[in-house]
Amino acid sequence: MASSSGEPGTSNPGGTSDDTERDSVDSVVTVRQLYVTVAKTKPGSRQVVLPDDVKDAKDLAAEAQRADDAEWLVHDPLAETIDHFITHSKPSEISIDSGVGWICVMSPSSDHEEDDSNLDGLLDDWHDLISSGQTPTLEMVKYIAQANLVTSGKWLIYLETGPKVDHAWEKVARCIASGDSPISSAKVSPFNPKDSQHVMCVYNLDFTDVDQVMAVEKCLRRRVGIKCNMKYKPDVCTHLGIYRRNEWGLKPTIFNSDYDLKRGSRVTETS
Repeated sequence: MASSSGEPGTSNPGGTSDDTERDSVDSVVTVRQLYVTVAKTKPGSRQVVLPDDVKDAKDLAAEAQRADDAEWLVHDPLAETIDHFITHSKPSEISIDSGVGWICVMSPSSDHEEDDSNLDGLLDDWHDLISSGQTPTLEMVKYIAQANLVTSGKWLIYLETGPKVDHAWEKVARCIASGDSPISSAKVSPFNPKDSQHVMCVYNLDFTDVDQVMAVEKCLRRRVGIKCNMKYKPDVCTHLGIYRRNEWGLKPTIFNSDYDLKRGSRVTETS
C-alpha cells in the first residue's frame, strides 16, 4: 500500500538460548536444502515447491512478487456494482491457475489521493543502511519508511477456502465500497489447489498511526465479524523483503490480534 520466530526453550543444558535458536535455524536450512535437492533431481520436475514451515524470507518474497506481477481483479465502481463484482469474484472460485494473483477493492476516497511514496528512495536508503555494516532495527526501518512516505500497512487474515473466505471477503468488500470505513483497500488471494488457505490483506494508510491501525482492527472484528487471529504488518517490511526467518532477525509484524468468544479481541505488540 509474517510471523516471528518461536520462543527459546525454558531449559538449555550446555548452551544458551542463542545456541538453541541457531540450531533450529540450521535444521530448517538443512531440511530446506533437502527439499530443493530432491525437487531438482526428480525426473520431469520444473518447480521447487516448499512447505510453509521450510520456506525462508527469500522464498516468501518471491511468492509475493509472483502474485503482484500476475493479473489483478480490481473493482471499478464506474463499470460495475459491488454486488456484481462480489458475485463474479469469489476467492474460492477464482483459481490461481487462471493467471490471477489478487482480487482487490479500494475505498472510493482512494481515487482522489495521490501516492507520494518513494519506493526507489526507500530501497536506496535500505541499501545504504545494510552496506554501512550496521545491524538494522525496526526503528531504523520505521525511520526510512517515514522519510520516503512508505507508511501503509495491513492486517493479515488467513481463512480456509470455501464459504468462510467468500463470506468474509464479501463483508470486507462491501464495507470498503460503502466509503464510511477506516479501511483504505483490501485484497485477497485466489484459490490455490496446493493450499487450503487464502490470505486477505486489509490496509490502512499509516502504520505509525496506532489509532488508525486499531480502528481497522475494530472494524474487522465488530463490523465484518472476523474471529480468527490476525497480524499487522507494515508495507515497508514487504518492500524490503522482511519476512519470517529473514537474515536480519527482524520481526515482520508489529501487532497481533487474537480473539476469544468470552472476552472478545485483544491486541498486543509483537514480542
